[in-house]
Amino acid sequence: MTTQSYSEAITTCSEFFDYQNKIDNIFLVIEQNYGLKKHEFFFLMKLNEVGEVHLKDAIEKGYIKQNKSARAIKRLFEKKYILKNRLKSDERAVILRFNDDYKEEFNKIMQEVLFMLKDQ
Repeated sequence: MTTQSYSEAITTCSEFFDYQNKIDNIFLVIEQNYGLKKHEFFFLMKLNEVGEVHLKDAIEKGYIKQNKSARAIKRLFEKKYILKNRLKSDERAVILRFNDDYKEEFNKIMQEVLFMLKDQ
């Protein structure tokens, strides 16, 4: 490895780690201020974007990991961020929707995230 490419690798890695630390800090602030874990917040962002989704599709599309889905969905439902319905044709199928009553609160969280991304 040449000295220049070695130096570039160090610079790139440093920038990556700085950005990763910024993201980790954002998730820490969200958890402290709003009680949302990283995977819950990410799922809310995706659900807000798409409006509604079948739980199975959310897992397949990577919105939420299967091993975290049951607890996360339960917590988000208890916090009233999401609404869930079962299909009459298949009681196993769960449809999740973002609760529009909490849209303003979620937008406040997103504004805080945008501020932290710019600020740090």
